[in-house]
Amino acid sequence: MDNIGQKPQKVIAVQKKVNYYTEALGRGTLGSGLYKMSGVRVGDDNLPGFLPVEVTNDEPLEVDTSVQEIAKEIETFFNRRDVFKKMGFAHKRGYLLHGPPGCGKSCTLRLLEKAFVELYDGIVLFWDNGSAVSYYVEHIREHEPVRPIMLVCEDIDSFVQEFEESILEFLDGQRGLDNFVLVATTNNLEQIPSRIKDRPSRIDRLVTIGKPSEETRFKYLAGVGVSDAAAKDLAKRTEGLSIAQLKEIVVAVVCLEQPLAPVLERLKVADMSPLEGSLLDDMGFPR
Repeated sequence: MDNIGQKPQKVIAVQKKVNYYTEALGRGTLGSGLYKMSGVRVGDDNLPGFLPVEVTNDEPLEVDTSVQEIAKEIETFFNRRDVFKKMGFAHKRGYLLHGPPGCGKSCTLRLLEKAFVELYDGIVLFWDNGSAVSYYVEHIREHEPVRPIMLVCEDIDSFVQEFEESILEFLDGQRGLDNFVLVATTNNLEQIPSRIKDRPSRIDRLVTIGKPSEETRFKYLAGVGVSDAAAKDLAKRTEGLSIAQLKEIVVAVVCLEQPLAPVLERLKVADMSPLEGSLLDDMGFPR
């Protein structure tokens, strides 16, 4: 797999936390990790820079089977680069995660990012608007031709209308898109133009992250420390709630010591009777 899995050399140069490539220090490599694309001024030149990002979201929990499925496909994708090349195909892959707000798309991204950095010594770039991305990706490729790159775009619907042509030009381009994975998310699939979402080689797979099943709700609640009895009871009565809403129940009752019944009423849970086991007692928190 070429240089996949090799540890990076010394980061090229740093100015106010922004990493950038410079010929004065040789080729070098960026350290594996998460970066925001950010320009840096060096003398009279404006260069593409890469600002390390520390994700401060909750500890991601694997609550949707889609995570394992996509992670396995990405693993196969990187292991089969030689096959792509032999067939004459660009070695790139695109995923669009879609579904209602709060159902685990961001959590899925965090897990994929973590695995990408740890398993492939990869660079994860955050793409938050439709312009200039090709400039940064191509710049990396000038220095690291086959370094694994994951481009993450949360809420792509927020800028797809304004930058549709630029996005298409980037996704259809060949420069830089080698050993490359795009993972985008949207709450509004209908707002994504058909020529992006329905065109393999631009977006290869649409992945639905829907409202969690009872099994998934139980897995989430147990994963954050709720006892099996309370988690099982709460999972049964919260049909239709998102992961974010389940989190709010735990935050309100455990962290903020609010009574359970009003919290369930606020979230439109019909059954507000006491749980089989207390969230507070079973998690070791005082009332």
